[in-house]
Amino acid sequence: MADNLSLVQVHIGRKQLYYYLARVFLDVPDEDLYLYTEEILPAFEILSKHNKPLETGFMELASFVKKRLSTHAEERKIFDNGLLNDYSALFCKPDSLSLYQSMYIAPYGENIKESLYNIQKQYGFEIGEENIDLADHISYELSFLGYLAGITAYNIQKENLEMASHLLDVQVDVLDNYMLSWIEHLMYAMANMPEGALFYSPVCSIVYGFLEYDRFFLKKNHL
Repeated sequence: MADNLSLVQVHIGRKQLYYYLARVFLDVPDEDLYLYTEEILPAFEILSKHNKPLETGFMELASFVKKRLSTHAEERKIFDNGLLNDYSALFCKPDSLSLYQSMYIAPYGENIKESLYNIQKQYGFEIGEENIDLADHISYELSFLGYLAGITAYNIQKENLEMASHLLDVQVDVLDNYMLSWIEHLMYAMANMPEGALFYSPVCSIVYGFLEYDRFFLKKNHL
C-alpha cells in the first residue's frame, strides 16, 4: 500500500505539471500565472536533469522569473505589458503561430480534432460538441493528459489497478500518436519568433522535454 501511495502522489504531481503547462497557452498572462510559474519552477528544476529541452527550458524560465522579480511598481507594469504584447503577437494575429495540432501535420491531420474529441469524451473529459475545434489545441491536449493523470491517481488509491494500468496505456497512446507528433515542430517554430524568447519559447522547450520524459516514465513504471 505504501508503494501505491507514492504512485498516487507521483500522478497527482504529473497532473499539476500538465495543468500548469496548459494554463500558459490557454489565456493571456496575468498575476496568477506568474505566481503559478514561481511555485512550479522547483519541480522543473528536478526534472531538468533528464533531457536537454527540459534543462534549457528550466534555465530560461528561471531567468524570466528572476528578471520579473527584480522589477517593481511602474517597471513591473511595463514588464508585464511587454509579455501581454508578446502573447498577442504570437497567438492572436491573423499570421500568428498556431497552437492547434492539425495545423502542423496537415494534410494528414484532417481528422485529428474529431479523433481527439472522441477519445476525450470516452474518458469523461467533456468540452462539449460546440467546442470540438478546440480538441487539438495544445491547452486542451495538455489538460486532457493532466485529467488522465488525476484519474489514474484516483484508481491507484482505490486499488483499481487494472483500470489504472489501462489509463497509463491511454496516456502513452495520446503522447505517441498525438502530442509528440507535433510539439517539436511548435518548439522550433517558437524558437524563431523573437516575441517568444523571454517566456513562451522556454515553456515550449519544457513542454517538449516533459512529454518525452513522461512517455519514458510511463513505459518504465507501468503497473
